[in-house]
Amino acid sequence: MDSTPSRKKRQSRMKAGPAFEFVENSSSSWNGRQNQNARAIIRRQAARSGRQGYLRESTCHDQEYSLTPPQTKDDGQEKANIPPGTQFTWPVSQPSYNGYETMRVIYNFDITALDSFIDVDLAANAYRLLRDNQSNPATFLQKGSSSFLAHLPSRYGTQPFLDDAMHCVAAKAAQMLGHSTTRFPASELHSKALRSLSTIRTDDSCPRSDVYCATRLLVLYESLGLPNTDALAMHNECGNKLLRQLGPLALSRFDRALLKSQGPHILISEMYKKQSSMFEAQAWQDFFGCAANMETSTDARYWWIFFGIMTFLPGIMKDVRVLFSETTLNPFECLSRSLAILERAQNLRRALNDSHVLYQQSASQPRSLFDLPSPAHVESTDRVRLHGFLRYPAMFLSRLQATLSLNEVDRAMGEEEAQRLAAQTLLMEKMTRHEDPTMSWHLGQRNNLPYSIIRTREEWLSIEERGRSWEELKTFLAQRWLRWEDSYNNNVIAEELERAQIED
Repeated sequence: MDSTPSRKKRQSRMKAGPAFEFVENSSSSWNGRQNQNARAIIRRQAARSGRQGYLRESTCHDQEYSLTPPQTKDDGQEKANIPPGTQFTWPVSQPSYNGYETMRVIYNFDITALDSFIDVDLAANAYRLLRDNQSNPATFLQKGSSSFLAHLPSRYGTQPFLDDAMHCVAAKAAQMLGHSTTRFPASELHSKALRSLSTIRTDDSCPRSDVYCATRLLVLYESLGLPNTDALAMHNECGNKLLRQLGPLALSRFDRALLKSQGPHILISEMYKKQSSMFEAQAWQDFFGCAANMETSTDARYWWIFFGIMTFLPGIMKDVRVLFSETTLNPFECLSRSLAILERAQNLRRALNDSHVLYQQSASQPRSLFDLPSPAHVESTDRVRLHGFLRYPAMFLSRLQATLSLNEVDRAMGEEEAQRLAAQTLLMEKMTRHEDPTMSWHLGQRNNLPYSIIRTREEWLSIEERGRSWEELKTFLAQRWLRWEDSYNNNVIAEELERAQIED
């Protein structure tokens, strides 16, 4: 008898079926030829894995995942293959559309569909709304040409750290939606992205736009589910510091889209920290004007116009806080500074209202941002932003009028306007829950402000001011403002901004 052990017969792959299964997603619009090419790439990688031990099960926990096949030739062999007389140069990284398509197949998700999630300013609040209302995150998926996500396919393959950030976002989104078909854990890919970004932040040769983009993608990662508020605050602050170092960005479409994704959050942060906005600088104001002129749609153009005006609100809020904290001012100086702040607030409100009038005249279908939306119209992402740019500053400015005006009637009118705006904004959020859930979700993220105005209505009635001397009235009005502002900041904004502090 032959003592040679019999070898187990290898099963034919043709009989066993395909070695790699793909999940079809009917909601995605796939380009057939690119899809087949991408799948072929993945199958070839999977075939190599049997021979080269690529992505083995025994890979240790700290090993970084890579989706690129390992290099099989060393440097000397590469140079030996170059014809004599030819100067050897390493190839420069180029965009890889096939690489991006491969990523789409691997995670069964296209990250350019996350437009609604990059406009999240208060991520913890946004997550609670989805959880409490038991909303399906797939409801809020949408693509647009104005966000920085639309530029990612053409930038894939240019920077490894940017690719890593894209991968971790795709994995997290697929996990959130239940589309995941990969064994790469989102948390591991996130750790790799963090390591990649940390190694190049001090590299001056690396394009700053790509570094900023990777930072924004890490913020997006935290917004897809229950956010780690420490990491969220850190990434937002890193982006903020990067902008402060760079100053006004180049006027490329990609740069403008990056700034749009964080600009409103920066204003919230500056108001919370009692700082004047860095965007007040004339260089930034010139940038906003140029950016507005380069937009083709009315909503996108007025995004920059409204935002540029709104950037003066943090400075007004800071000066009010300083005024009310001073205890040694003589009555004349106190009155002079108070009236100066009130005038700035009135000028800001007038500028917003004037721009709103021009916006209605420029729109193809003139509709006031103060009107309740029509069920027949789904608002664009830029127009949803315009609602917030007009309403939320107006609430602060109306309460400033109710605090700084010398006349009791003017103070009462300011509070009445604040109550009207708050009630109307809450009604708009409720009415759009079914017809335009994305708009309702974005309004709901900021609705703690109108709720705080409604809840404190009785305290702000003019009847509470009567029977007091002028000195007592000044103290009463100042303390009332500080209590309201502190309550709003401590209960809403601190959760998003105060967990992580980065040293300058």
